[in-house]
Amino acid sequence: MEHVRREQQRFQYLLESLDGPVLLVGQDLTVRYCNRVCRKLLGNLLGSHCVHVPCLAGAEELLPFRLNINRPASWEWRHQDRHFHMTSAPMTDADGETVSIIHGVDITRRKEAELQLTHSQQQLAAIVSYAQEGIVVLSDGKLVFANPFMLFLVGQPPEMLTGQPFLPFIHPEDQPRVLDIHANRLAGRDVPFSYDCRLVHPATGAKWVQVAAALLEWEGRPAVLAMLTDISERKKMEHMLQNLLQEQDHIIHEKTNSLMQTNQSLLQSMEQQRRTAKKLEVASRKAQVATRAKSQFLANMGHEIRTPLNVILGMAQVALRDAPAESNRRPLEMILESGAHLLSIINDLLDFSKIEAHHLAVECIPFALHELVLRTVEGFSPAVADKGLQLTLHIHQAVPQVVMGDPARIAQVLNNLLSNALKFTARGRIAVSVRPIRHGRPHGPRHVPPSACMTQLLFCVHDTGTGIAQDKIASIFHSFQQADASVARRYGGTGLGLTISRRLARLMGGDVWARSKEGAGSRFFFSACLQAPDACLLDQRALRGPALAPECVTPRVILLAEDSPQNTEMLLALLKPYGHRIVHVANGQEALDALRQPVAHGVNGFDVVLMDVQMPVMDGLAATRLIRAGEDPALPRDIPVIALTAHTMEQEVRAILHAGATRHLAKPVDVRLLVQALAETTAVASVSDLPATTPPTTPPTTPPTTPPGTGTSWRADRDAALARLGGSTALLHKLTALFQRQTPALLETARTAWLQGDLAALAEQAHALKGNAAAIGAQAVSDAAAQVETAARQHRPDDLPTPMQALERAVEQALAACLEDIAQEA
Repeated sequence: MEHVRREQQRFQYLLESLDGPVLLVGQDLTVRYCNRVCRKLLGNLLGSHCVHVPCLAGAEELLPFRLNINRPASWEWRHQDRHFHMTSAPMTDADGETVSIIHGVDITRRKEAELQLTHSQQQLAAIVSYAQEGIVVLSDGKLVFANPFMLFLVGQPPEMLTGQPFLPFIHPEDQPRVLDIHANRLAGRDVPFSYDCRLVHPATGAKWVQVAAALLEWEGRPAVLAMLTDISERKKMEHMLQNLLQEQDHIIHEKTNSLMQTNQSLLQSMEQQRRTAKKLEVASRKAQVATRAKSQFLANMGHEIRTPLNVILGMAQVALRDAPAESNRRPLEMILESGAHLLSIINDLLDFSKIEAHHLAVECIPFALHELVLRTVEGFSPAVADKGLQLTLHIHQAVPQVVMGDPARIAQVLNNLLSNALKFTARGRIAVSVRPIRHGRPHGPRHVPPSACMTQLLFCVHDTGTGIAQDKIASIFHSFQQADASVARRYGGTGLGLTISRRLARLMGGDVWARSKEGAGSRFFFSACLQAPDACLLDQRALRGPALAPECVTPRVILLAEDSPQNTEMLLALLKPYGHRIVHVANGQEALDALRQPVAHGVNGFDVVLMDVQMPVMDGLAATRLIRAGEDPALPRDIPVIALTAHTMEQEVRAILHAGATRHLAKPVDVRLLVQALAETTAVASVSDLPATTPPTTPPTTPPTTPPGTGTSWRADRDAALARLGGSTALLHKLTALFQRQTPALLETARTAWLQGDLAALAEQAHALKGNAAAIGAQAVSDAAAQVETAARQHRPDDLPTPMQALERAVEQALAACLEDIAQEA
């Protein structure tokens, strides 16, 4: 019995696992069992009579089943949107009783496929019936199918064509070819997919058709499906076209000889032009290579000439200084004068080579415009006085005190215009003026629209010299050209000054032009497009005003984060006289550690942070962001942070302030701005409420004469550095000594990094050189280092050769100038 029970369980498990409905019906036509699928579809049917079971009731084919359960049966049953094929068969149950097992198979997909097939067949039949092509099927040489369009092609309806041989409908002339193609196709040989032939129509005669045929199986036998397209009109047009072509052939033939001769001449001319164009291309490439080679040669030669020339001029000055007053000093003075003139020529040639190579650029930094113009004009006072001339300067009151632009290039253009005025003026005066340009008013040959900049200024240098003839004015702005050949013999010069000046002016959004009359003096105009500095970039009051006196400053505990030893020493020297206590760290991470644990540095806390932006390990921006984030309770979130950086572009300064810096100060740091910023950020009295006194510094000594080979800009930059240091000559000398010691090693490390392709290390060394040079007023070194740093950080190695050469030359000149300063002061 146990064995029977297990078999019954196994049988029931099998029925439950089937995908279709299963029922067991007894002799009394009642349901004895229904599986899972059946229960899901119809519910629990146990005990129900088959008349009440939906899958058993209502179909005529079920009558035999109802009458005799021992007979098998099959039928289809639709339940909702599903179709089932039902089958019944007798079987004996465990009690020996005959029952019927009824099983259903889901045929929904098959029914859908049959319906879709029927629909497709109907569509295909409609397409074939309405097709405007003849469609036939050939089997055993006879037509077994033809669509209605064949009536149009052969004049007989499809029902009459079926069963007839197809050959009589082919034009007799085409029958052999058609039979050959048909036989080869049936034999499986390669034949064309389509061909043209004529059909015989009893009423209209022959019709041209294009036949496209393929093999298929028709009712179990090989056959050919052929589609016949009526091309009678096309053949007619082809025949007409052929006749027309024949008529034109004679005309074309007559023209051929003439055209061939003309073509031959054209080909010869084109070949000549091609050879000429190739020669021009080769010449152009050679000219470009020659121009680059010339620029590189000028740069190299300038470097090679500057080095010995600086030594010659320096030693001549030393000899002149040590020569007795009663000795013949004139030869040494002539060496100095000629050397300075030669150096000026070299500078012009180098600038011109940069212009040709498109390497000349201008920067945009805030500077004191009035001070720059005054300093530039005052540099010509001795020479003007020696010639007995009068020199005047007028700056319009509407000209802003502080603007953003390139002060070095503005000074260079003014220097060139003043040099020319001095050179060609024997008596009378030279007048310099600066005024704003009213918006919309043209100024010079290249008018800049008012929207192009914030401030448009017009500089004018007016002299009472020899003047220039009207027909010569345009030529003086060409490279290596002067008003006439006698000018070069009488006054000297390279003829590059005005060319360079015009290029520089156009880079600054302006131009240079002249108005002159021969024998009546000249007016040279220089326009520039400058920007008004943003309030967050420059505090004009602090730039012009004096520093706070020590007795007016509350001593503060300052955390100084600075990686440069030279900048650190300078800042310590600037701030200690005010009684501040300063804790120095070398990077942003150390600054965060010091803020977390000030006691470790001997203080209870800090009042303000002076944060350098670019430092190793962690830069100042990252450190400032962590301070302002407030995620570390040990960090004073609201402590003032003054950022120190050489970045002065507006977008860079905005990024610094966006990181959370309270203020921004540009390097090299001006002591007046620094003290002012500390006073404001640590809530001391405002500058306007305090007496205008100066910090305790050594009074500035009278500056020595300009070192040879450096031009007036060296002295001006050194004076500006001295002013930034509060007039402390001792501190300037100390920083200069540090610069002399550290710069050769920094330059050598930078050169090695460049040659090894280590752009990150090169940028780091250039950044250090930039800051160190700016601190002592070596602006040319700082500018060149900035260009190297930018190219390195932007991964532009191809742009590095020119700024690296400029940096090396600037370092040589600056070190020589520092030695000369020391020699003169001794």
